[in-house]
Amino acid sequence: MFYMERKILFVFLFFFAAAISGLFAENKLCVSADFVRLRSSPNTNGKIIRNLFLLDKFFSAERTGTPVKIGNYNDYWYKTIFKICQPPECTNTEITGYVYGPFLDSCESVINKYRSVLKSNVPLQEKLLYRKIYAQERMLPGGKSTEKNNHMGGCCNHTTYVTSKFTWTIKNGGILFDITYRSKLIVELDGKDEITYDNNVLQCTVTGLQYKNETEFDLIAEGEKPYCKERVINLRLTPLELGGAMDDEASGMFR
Repeated sequence: MFYMERKILFVFLFFFAAAISGLFAENKLCVSADFVRLRSSPNTNGKIIRNLFLLDKFFSAERTGTPVKIGNYNDYWYKTIFKICQPPECTNTEITGYVYGPFLDSCESVINKYRSVLKSNVPLQEKLLYRKIYAQERMLPGGKSTEKNNHMGGCCNHTTYVTSKFTWTIKNGGILFDITYRSKLIVELDGKDEITYDNNVLQCTVTGLQYKNETEFDLIAEGEKPYCKERVINLRLTPLELGGAMDDEASGMFR
């Protein structure tokens, strides 16, 4: 009888632990604001590893220590881990950093709040601010964007976009984007790669957002060239596992 009770208790604890584990796996924490700092230690003196943005998701996040009062907040620091993949070859490197609790929330909650913003009457520029609009470049205040090397592509008879940036202005109820990108053309001649560079300008006007489904909104884009719309990224309300090449946001251009 005692053996049977122990067996039943073990089975219960096993499934309870599995349920709890599943619960935390389902409800990962996401960044709930833009321009949130990931630091090397759990205090405001910690070195800034990179800046985080809405819906960035960690591989893991664990509460540390006791609540710390910063400004109007009194919350925990969270020890976070994300895996970084540096193209063209991915390395399974884990990066550890700390994020202050008020800027984290369940991914589901963050998605729901941002979806409400996109469906609201908030000005278009406020909906798009800090989002990736073109070639993974983010829209910044003051009519600017981020700018970094994109390193897209491999070799042999193709065009790859090596740098890009854009400016933006409010015009006729929409947002006019002046996009500048530098392309690199690699052509193989007699067994050797011939490389030429070309500077390009693309002008697009985004006039609104079109609801696609619960996790995607298309930007309604118009431009002089037919591929304008194809190259303007839509907004996906999907948590982004932190990874990829380190953004230029960590380089200090925002500080």
